[in-house]
Amino acid sequence: GYPLVLAALWNLWPSFPDNIVLFKFANAFFLAGAAVGTYRFCRTRWRLAPPWAAATAIVGTLSVVVLLITGVVLSEPLFLALLLPSLLVAERAADDGDVRVAILAGLLLGALAMVRTLGVFAIPAAGLIMLRRGHWRAMLAMGAAASLFIVPWQRWVMAHQGEIAHPLVGKYGSYGGWLVEGYSAGGWTFARDVLVRNAQDIDRTISYMFFPVQVAWPRAIALAALLVFLLAGTKRYARNAPVTLGFLGGYMLVVMLWPFEPNRFLIAVWPLWFPLLGFGVSACWRAGV
Repeated sequence: GYPLVLAALWNLWPSFPDNIVLFKFANAFFLAGAAVGTYRFCRTRWRLAPPWAAATAIVGTLSVVVLLITGVVLSEPLFLALLLPSLLVAERAADDGDVRVAILAGLLLGALAMVRTLGVFAIPAAGLIMLRRGHWRAMLAMGAAASLFIVPWQRWVMAHQGEIAHPLVGKYGSYGGWLVEGYSAGGWTFARDVLVRNAQDIDRTISYMFFPVQVAWPRAIALAALLVFLLAGTKRYARNAPVTLGFLGGYMLVVMLWPFEPNRFLIAVWPLWFPLLGFGVSACWRAGV
C-alpha cells in the first residue's frame, strides 16, 4: 500500500531526490489523520471527555518516537492513519452485526493489512467477537471483503517467491515461510532467544522514554508498575473496544515472537497504549481508595 502511495506522489513530482520532501509532507499529513482518528476513537468507543480525548490524540501522535518515524519515508504514519478508522468501523460491525458495515470493515482491514502485514490480526479479532455475539453473517461478509485484498496478494507473493534472493526473503518475501524456516531450524532455543531479545529491546525503549535513570532497580520497579497498570486497564478497554483489545493482544504476541527489532511495531500502534494505561491507573486508584 505505501509504495503505491509513493508511486502516485512520484508521478506528481518526478524530480528525485527533491520529491523526498513531498513524501515527508505526506507522512505529516497521515500523522494528522491519525491524530483525528485517535480523537474520534476516544470519544466514540472509550467515551472520553473532549479534553482527555484531545490529550490522548496529541500524546499518541506527537510523541518523539512517532515524530522520528514520520521524518523518514516509512509506512507507519499511513498505517496509523488507516488503523483508527478501520478499528472504529470493525467495532461498530461487531456491535450491530450489520452486514453492510461488516463489508466496509473487511475492505478497510484488508487495505490496512496491505500497508503493514500485522494489520491482518484485526480481522480474526473482529471475527471472534462477531461469532461470540452471534453475528455470523457479518463475520463471513467481513472475511470475504478482506480476502479481496489479502488472497490475490498472497497468491502473487507465493508465485514470485523463488525470484527473491534468500538473504532478502525476510523483508521482501513471504513472511510466513521465512518465519517457519527459522523456527524449524532453531527450535525452542531460537524461540527463547527471540523472546528475550525483543523483551530487552522494548525495555530499553520504554526506560528511555518514561524513566531514564541509570540505576537498574528503580527502572525495574517502574516497569513492573507500568505492566500492572496496563493489565488493570484491560477490563474497561475490553468492555468498550473488544476488537481493538483482541487485535492489540494478537499483534503483540507476534511481535514478541518475531525475529526483528520490535520498536517499529510498537510505534505503529502507539496511540492505542495510552487509554489502556490511563484506564489501568484509574482502576488502581479506585481500588486503593
